Amino acid sequence: FLPEDDPPAVIGYGNLGASELHYSSDLDLVFLHQCGEAPLRAVQRMINAMQLPLPGGKLYSIDTRLRPNGNAGMLVSTLESFADYQDRHAWTWEHQALIRARCVLGSDAFKSRFDDVRRKVLGRSRDADEVRRSLADMRRRQLEQRSERPEKRLLGDIQFVAELGVLLNAAENSELIEARATMEQLRLLADLGWLSGVTAEQLIDVFNRAAA
Repeated sequence: FLPEDDPPAVIGYGNLGASELHYSSDLDLVFLHQCGEAPLRAVQRMINAMQLPLPGGKLYSIDTRLRPNGNAGMLVSTLESFADYQDRHAWTWEHQALIRARCVLGSDAFKSRFDDVRRKVLGRSRDADEVRRSLADMRRRQLEQRSERPEKRLLGDIQFVAELGVLLNAAENSELIEARATMEQLRLLADLGWLSGVTAEQLIDVFNRAAA
């Protein structure tokens, strides 16, 4: 049921983008297209189909709030407007979310263009103090707004440490941009000396046990 002339591309954020899905994950999705009229009805049909009730319950819940301007923004944006938003208007936490983003449905050409946008955004130089404040504030608000089991809280804390390292070091170490999974990020940050090898292995060990 997708239009053939300009089908929507699906950007997976969060655990989907990082290939870390588990049974309790939801799907954080952003929908983009190339140009012209947005294929809104096609995307709405896609979302409805993916959330049809099954004998064992709903397969996944879909969350589209990571799109530009959140719930106030368009459900489907052009890649050009997405790039402009990320370049000029996005908050630091939105760039943090982009670390795990991956085009999971789209043509090879579209995936390449999306990757170019992502690399440009994540590869910019940043003020270290501002990034630390922004991520600390975002993590504090997350914990205020939802109750997390101790294991999930550990996973979130370690993920934030790794993503802080990516945002602060990606400008000079482009290999970090290609690392979407937390454990891979921690290992690369240790290789770069931003984390000690001992600390990285301890965090990886705790992450693995908390995720089990």
